[in-house]
Amino acid sequence: MKVIISHDVDHITAIEHYKDLFIPKFIARNTIDFLKWKIGFFEYCFRLSNILKNRLHNIDQLVSFDKANHVKPTFFFGVNNGLNLSYSNRNAKRWIDYVVNQGLQVGVHGIEYNNQDSINQEFLKFKNLLGNNPMGIRMHYLRSDSNTLNYLNHTGYLFDASEYKFKPPYKFKDIWEFPIHIMDSSIIHGETQYQVKTLEQAKNETIACIGRAEMANFQYLHIVTHDIYFSVSFKTAKAWYIWLVEYLVSNEYEFIDYSEAVNRLNQ
Repeated sequence: MKVIISHDVDHITAIEHYKDLFIPKFIARNTIDFLKWKIGFFEYCFRLSNILKNRLHNIDQLVSFDKANHVKPTFFFGVNNGLNLSYSNRNAKRWIDYVVNQGLQVGVHGIEYNNQDSINQEFLKFKNLLGNNPMGIRMHYLRSDSNTLNYLNHTGYLFDASEYKFKPPYKFKDIWEFPIHIMDSSIIHGETQYQVKTLEQAKNETIACIGRAEMANFQYLHIVTHDIYFSVSFKTAKAWYIWLVEYLVSNEYEFIDYSEAVNRLNQ
């Protein structure tokens, strides 16, 4: 079983959120976590200091860690705004170029999911920033309806990675769907917006999921994380991801990216 790891870039700066309510909600959620002793005082302070530093991303640190451990990640960037994804195309291009120059892949973190023309326009926006056609997409908040895959196929995407179900990749017309098996936010937060699991609970749940995929003879294990969590500000989430990569390396799993997986599946 080979492993695909990708990262969603939901935020870059704090100031980009001047038009939405992300910052006050972020402060409120983390204050509740602190008051319930789910996070420590210094971790709480680090999270608030990120706002003052105007930095809500950890793309460069995550790239360095992944490359050092031979992970082949894909970073998904948004070019449209919505649901607290609010950074500019200028900032998106800066970090898209950075990731590509590091020899890694990028994809669209999609906002549009239920209108063909809007999906086409989002595809073209990303193409203009990247310089060529994006291969794949993952919807922000994993949104979809019964027509989304058909729209994405018609636009020209080679894969979608938005379905959160425990099953292997499957093809719809000319597009491959890569269902998500493990996601950091669910591992740490469960079905809430708060930190409800310990590091040991997260590890045990992850090991069980990997074992379940092995028992089902999955060809690929699909893991999704968010770069914002690769920080001392999110101690449990960062420690979990470092442990996860080390666990996969020590158990001799091979990392693969979406383009390699698509080529193998098509053969």
